[in-house]
Amino acid sequence: MKKNYFFTFLLTLLFASITYGQLVINEVDADQAGTDTSEFIELKWTANTSLNGYVVVLFNGSSDTSYAAYDLDGYSTDANGFFILTTTSQATASDIDMGADNTLQNGADAIAIYQADASDFPNGTAVSDRGLIDAIVYGTNDPDDTGLLTAFGLSVQYDEGLNGNKDTESIQRHTDGTYQVLAPTFRAENNTSSAAGLSITSPRENQIFNPETTAVDVSFTVDNFNVASGGTGDGYIVYSIDRGTPVDKFDTSDITFDSLTEGEHSVVIELVDNGGNSLSTPVTETVSFTIASYTQVADLSALRAGTEGEYYELTGEVVLTYARSSRNQKYIQDRTAGILIDDSSGNITTSYNVGDGITGIRGVLGSFRGILQFVPQTDPGAPSSTGNRITPEIVTLADFEANSENYESELIEIQDVTFTDAGSTFAASTSYDITTGATTSTFRTNFSEADYIGETIPTGSVNLTVFGAEFDGDPQVIAIDLGGIVLGVKIDDIKGFSAYPNPVINHTVSITSNSSDTKTIVLYNVLGKEVFNQKVNGLTNTIDVSKIQSGIYILKVTQGDSISTRKLVIQ
Repeated sequence: MKKNYFFTFLLTLLFASITYGQLVINEVDADQAGTDTSEFIELKWTANTSLNGYVVVLFNGSSDTSYAAYDLDGYSTDANGFFILTTTSQATASDIDMGADNTLQNGADAIAIYQADASDFPNGTAVSDRGLIDAIVYGTNDPDDTGLLTAFGLSVQYDEGLNGNKDTESIQRHTDGTYQVLAPTFRAENNTSSAAGLSITSPRENQIFNPETTAVDVSFTVDNFNVASGGTGDGYIVYSIDRGTPVDKFDTSDITFDSLTEGEHSVVIELVDNGGNSLSTPVTETVSFTIASYTQVADLSALRAGTEGEYYELTGEVVLTYARSSRNQKYIQDRTAGILIDDSSGNITTSYNVGDGITGIRGVLGSFRGILQFVPQTDPGAPSSTGNRITPEIVTLADFEANSENYESELIEIQDVTFTDAGSTFAASTSYDITTGATTSTFRTNFSEADYIGETIPTGSVNLTVFGAEFDGDPQVIAIDLGGIVLGVKIDDIKGFSAYPNPVINHTVSITSNSSDTKTIVLYNVLGKEVFNQKVNGLTNTIDVSKIQSGIYILKVTQGDSISTRKLVIQ
């Protein structure tokens, strides 16, 4: 037999449902190994209920006419509501013995319950809807018998071989009136835990995709329902997007929707039978998602006033003040504010230098441990300008402590600062107290690549050029390099500037730039004391430092209005 589909209707009275107290076909096992010695038809109704006036009729799919009829007069359901028609080997006194093995044909065939007598259905009788209570068309890997389906007004032929186990499984009624194929439950409650199911696993309901998204994959799972084409399964899938034209789908692979535009979209997926009809208990899933749009903002102040999780396009130019390899982070600022770009995905592919102007950054606003971040979605392209110089705003430590968010990710200069741990050495990822008068704040060694890690913490008061920051609401500052700590200077805008070799090993160091204008070369020790000063001209100059003791120094070179600093090691 071929169990393709099992669907039950009440055509003349009620829908044949246990819930509504109607006698129904509860289970059919028409095929076993060998000579089918255990075939049976199980009916179900209320317990201990008379079956007088009912008849079970078997129909042959080869002619679409009856080949056997069994009066139920004088019989009743048992204490659990079951009644069995079975072969002699399984029959009891309370059952109908259908007689010899193989009495119940394997399919494609049908079984029906009528309010009538067996005499109304001599062999060869055509299907009738008069007095029809319940019916099933079944098979074992057989093509659909459209004649029987049409005659009974059914749309599904159930396949006992659906799972490839026709000899060891039966067709069983579910509480919703549909049927499933499982191990037999002779004179016992059917397994009702395996009704057809559908679940959309992605995207999440109301998920927001970035504005660059044009295609979305919808993933889903189907349970206890064989999706296949050509009537070889339980049915197939019908889906649509934004109430558009439905599309038939005969597998369970992801559905891809492309050419999507900004705005909200809704996807509907439904399991249907082989006729394209909804199941008796409809199985439908819907998911809605949004392709976000960019809100344009003119400057960083307006961006910082935005809403986290929303997408923005920064139309004004900003200047790169520092770039890190860690997470491809970049600090940018303009005349209004600063912000940290966190680009762990590497969406910005253009290489920028400090002082480059960048225009048209697009991203989503977020935060981490209190620090506002801008996560880019695209590459802004080539610098919109170069050689820009950022002059740090001078801020008192008291003002910074009171208004730290005003200076977050912005280069600022805090003057007359003292380190509590002066004389010890800087360790990475460590917080140090700094003070000015009665005000105390935190200096954090957040940049593991910084040249001051492992160097001596300066004594006395210093001017710090730092980024304003915070950690879970606690203000802190972060220096880029040793020059920003010792000299309060973090500027590097002499074009083509370099100093080599570094470390200095033969008492000379070469200073180069793209201009032959006069350069003023000054060396400071780590306490900020000047130990060398010389003016030179030319594109490349060799400086003799043989009279300077070995150690770590800050090299400061001034050429016109431009300044560059470097940590210089003399051996």
